[in-house]
Amino acid sequence: MRLRSEEAGFGMLELMMAVVMLTIALLALMGVFTSGTLALRSSARISNGTAVADKTMEVYRELENCAIYLSSSSIPTNASTYYTQYFADTSAYQNVGTYSATNHLWVTQTTDNSYVPIPASSSNCLPNPAPTGPDPTQATQTVTGPDGLSYLVFTYIVIVSPTGPSGTYTTGHVKEVTVEVFDPKDNTKLLAKETSIFDPDATS
Repeated sequence: MRLRSEEAGFGMLELMMAVVMLTIALLALMGVFTSGTLALRSSARISNGTAVADKTMEVYRELENCAIYLSSSSIPTNASTYYTQYFADTSAYQNVGTYSATNHLWVTQTTDNSYVPIPASSSNCLPNPAPTGPDPTQATQTVTGPDGLSYLVFTYIVIVSPTGPSGTYTTGHVKEVTVEVFDPKDNTKLLAKETSIFDPDATS
């Protein structure tokens, strides 16, 4: 006598369990893709912010020392939108003090040659025509990044007397330029920060 085997299909309970497990797996995959996308977006934003900081700092590297200064009217005042945020980073002007019209340790168009060997600021030293892109005289401005978005840029220019190995810097004072770039989607989020020293006695 030949026996016949019988194979039963999925029951409703088994089917529901399979659907639930498949749904959980798909949700986990979506979470991985979402977090990956956010990480890539954040990385791209930081990369673009760094490019904007480099672009802004390069403008100063191409200027004469007497042209490296900020327009006093561009430095935020109490009534300005970015006043609190601009002066929140005291490391950008440490040992110099908050800006005031009489504090010449902040380099503006009125800074004279009292800080040897730094020359007096002069608009005659600015290139003519003015360079396209970041304006070196602006404390706050927006700069277009590689992605076409507008990035908020803060610039600080102060006079410091640097320390370091003998012969590294000239005797006296130099200009310290700090550039900060913020997220175009969130102007309170810092993406990049660069600081460079500009020695008027340095030779290329």
